Amino acid sequence: MKRVLMTLSLMFAAAALFAISAKVTYAEGTAAARLKSGRAEDVRIGRAYDTGDSIRTGRDGEVELDQAGLVIRIGPSTVFTLLEKEVGRKPRSVLAVTIGAVRMKYAMLTGTEPLIQSVGCVAGVRGTELTVWAGSDGATRFIVDSGLVSVEAFGKTV
Repeated sequence: MKRVLMTLSLMFAAAALFAISAKVTYAEGTAAARLKSGRAEDVRIGRAYDTGDSIRTGRDGEVELDQAGLVIRIGPSTVFTLLEKEVGRKPRSVLAVTIGAVRMKYAMLTGTEPLIQSVGCVAGVRGTELTVWAGSDGATRFIVDSGLVSVEAFGKTV
């Protein structure tokens, strides 16, 4: 019994260590967060959101997050979720845009840039500025200001 409790506590501690978070640096208009626990709250400057948390902006809402050198600007009428995926036994950040537009700007390339996910595709990003737009019909548009994007759709790189 002791061994089981110790194993469980180590697993929860490891999960907390690998949680990928982003801190709100700017918020305007209507913006709400749905935490992975299911609880809802208004987005506020200085609050950090973790893996599994979602942010939804209204027509007048905008939110800016900082994730260790990556600036994420969530536009109006957008649903955005912080996820993670294990790649090579290491957690990798996944930025999921369900609908709306999100703009990303990298302060520096680290080699561990996040994956970008929409309903229709997953993209690997190596760049400095990018906007992802996800439509209600499942369409996704990537607008690359500078850098490189590799897009995978239906299991193939396109």
